[in-house]
Amino acid sequence: MSFGSVVPWRRPRAGEGRARFTPTVGGFVVLLWFVWAMLAWWSAPRPSDADQARRDIAAGAVTSVRTGWGIRPGDFWGATPDMRGDYGGSVVAWTTTSGRVRYTDAGPQSTIDQSGNQTVGDIPPQRRLIADLTSAVGRGGSGINLHWIGFAAQSIATVAMVVFLFTLVPGAAPVHGTKWFWFWISLIPYGLGVLAWVGRERWRPDPRAALAQRLPGVDGPGWKRWRGYEGFLIGIGLGLALTMLTYVLRWILGPVVVPG
Repeated sequence: MSFGSVVPWRRPRAGEGRARFTPTVGGFVVLLWFVWAMLAWWSAPRPSDADQARRDIAAGAVTSVRTGWGIRPGDFWGATPDMRGDYGGSVVAWTTTSGRVRYTDAGPQSTIDQSGNQTVGDIPPQRRLIADLTSAVGRGGSGINLHWIGFAAQSIATVAMVVFLFTLVPGAAPVHGTKWFWFWISLIPYGLGVLAWVGRERWRPDPRAALAQRLPGVDGPGWKRWRGYEGFLIGIGLGLALTMLTYVLRWILGPVVVPG
């Protein structure tokens, strides 16, 4: 009885395991980024007005209300924007059952007389809007909660960063830049730095990867590895450029298309 030929076991060559692992990590990170981008765009705060607030109230779509001093960005590119300052500011933000966040300026909280004391007086129309939004929260209709969408977007971005760091820090030395270089690049807004790392280091195996593992801190023959300070400077420059580009696109396309 013949059981066929026996193929002897062979130790994988350097880089073969990485060649199979590389597209898996890169594809997973890109998938996470696309899901995050869709959720973050949908739930990003957008400027609105009292008329839209009245329509949301009439539709029973208001799920939460908060006042503060403006919208501040998150601590890193995937964090959900939050209200700047504590309660009592002139900006009111409300969430809807569809997962949208809208905000508008509701005017000062109170009136100050010449002696420095607060006066009540008549409630201005802007403050009535806050009162109506607050009372509408209790009778808001059921639906997708914005906090769930925003939390999901932030969680997905966090998972993408964790996968990136756990692949970068203990993994093989990168080919095109040092680990510090890619760390600083990963902080570029909108996760574009992580996508750059996937495209340059993880999407296709580089034949120089085996040599980079043996020479993790120096340049290899025939190529230059970007340094950490270069990643820091490039990250600052691209961050400022992307911020300016966002403002220009928001001015051209409007806050509905480019929120912030």
